[in-house]
Amino acid sequence: DRSGVGDFDPNDPATERYNNPGAMYPSSWQDKYGAISNTDIIGGGHSIAGFETKEGGAAAQMSLLKEGKYYRNESISDAISTWSGGNHVDSYLTSLRNQGIDTSKKVSDYTKTKEGTIALSKAMATHEKGGIYSMSDAQWSNAYDLGESKGWI
Repeated sequence: DRSGVGDFDPNDPATERYNNPGAMYPSSWQDKYGAISNTDIIGGGHSIAGFETKEGGAAAQMSLLKEGKYYRNESISDAISTWSGGNHVDSYLTSLRNQGIDTSKKVSDYTKTKEGTIALSKAMATHEKGGIYSMSDAQWSNAYDLGESKGWI
């Protein structure tokens, strides 16, 4: 049984099924972004946060990158090591570089602008899904605006 949120294709990756482009673990701070309480376990035995909308999930991802204590002031390499739980860090960084992300920079070098925040978040979502995440540029922009309107974390 492949769980998810709302109407979903059970064959889709978990990031799509749970409206969670960053494949984040659940946390109470995500409630303001429409997090849905669940105890679901996905591949590899990991928990995953579920969101009412893709924009809510993306806003939470951006919020964690912008303000999360383990990400905001870290190098992208160190942040990805933490984000991924140390799993396949080299391939994750290669994926980001292949999408135009300069992994020698700090996360904050990207998150200081809307465009940079979206670029980093989209690249991470592509890696997490294993393909392009199903959000339009307008949806990514709306997600950023949502995060800003809610004061991020």
